[in-house]
This record gives sequence, structure tokens and C-alpha cells, in this order.
Amino acid sequence: HFQTELTPIQVPVGRVGYSLTGAVMTLRPPGTVVADDLRADVSFEQFFHQQDSMVALVRHARRMAKMDGAMLIEGGTGTGKSLLAQACHRISAVAKGPLVVLDCTTLGDQQLERELFGSSDGIQDATIDDERPGVLERAAGGTLLLDQICEMSPLLQRRLLQFIESGFFRRVGGHRELF
Repeated sequence: HFQTELTPIQVPVGRVGYSLTGAVMTLRPPGTVVADDLRADVSFEQFFHQQDSMVALVRHARRMAKMDGAMLIEGGTGTGKSLLAQACHRISAVAKGPLVVLDCTTLGDQQLERELFGSSDGIQDATIDDERPGVLERAAGGTLLLDQICEMSPLLQRRLLQFIESGFFRRVGGHRELF
């Protein structure tokens, strides 16, 4: 006996509606608990799709996942962006590395900056005087999924873009360039 988890994949239709175009099905042994929305075992084989647009999406995503570079996945809430990113990570060259997810809507700008870039010199906690790595460092050698990046302030988006372009960053309160 297995538990079946079915996650719908939807695409926007018009300005306000969505159309069900497929789904990801996961079978689990009874009693298995999975962290909220992060499933390391998601694969493209689990994407059920019939519409031509979904077939094309999966085909393109498989191809893009094997390339070395950043990937932007756009879509509304509940459309399966996170599941697609996880499936891409699984077949990528960095699949053995970590898959780190950061929801950009859950933190204020200062917290989000520390979470992304890390902190130095006691910025994170006045009683701790060591360095704390951010998700950019924790995802090194793997995949970083930034969910709802559009919710970041323009200043923080600019800082993230500088990292993407240069490959270097500084922790909040730090003086050394990293990476």
C-alpha cells in the first residue's frame, strides 16, 4: 500500500483564470512525512501531461536543466514552479549537490539580505562573533531556488544581480569578497 500525492500543474488562461494542464504524482510508503513543498525525489517522469503546451514545457525544461547556467521559471501561485525546479535539479550536473529553497515573501528586506548573503562580525546575533553563511554559500555546488523573487526590493534584486554577473559577494557586515 502506498500514499498517493497528486500536485496539479496549471497554466494561466486569459487574465484571471487557470487551466489544469498536468500533474505530478508521488507514491510514498504509508507514514512518510515530507517537508513542506520540497521533494528531492520529484522527477520529470512524474509529470502527467496531455496538452501540447505542457509537453513542450517538460521537453524544454529537460534540455535547459542539463545546461550550465541560471534558469528563470515564471508562473502564478500554484502552477508548479517549485516542482519543475526540483525535477530540473534532479537531472542537472549539480544533482548531487544541495537543493536550497528560499521563499522571498517570508522575510523583511534586512533578514532576507542576511539569509541570502550571510553575515559577519556579529551582525546576525550580538552574542555571536563569528560568520554565518547565507543560502548562496549553502547552495554552492548545487541549486538555489529563490521563490517569489519579485517580492524582493529593487535594491536587493540589484545586489543579487551583481552577484550573478560577477560571481562575487560580501556577507552583511563583512569586508572580504567571497566566491
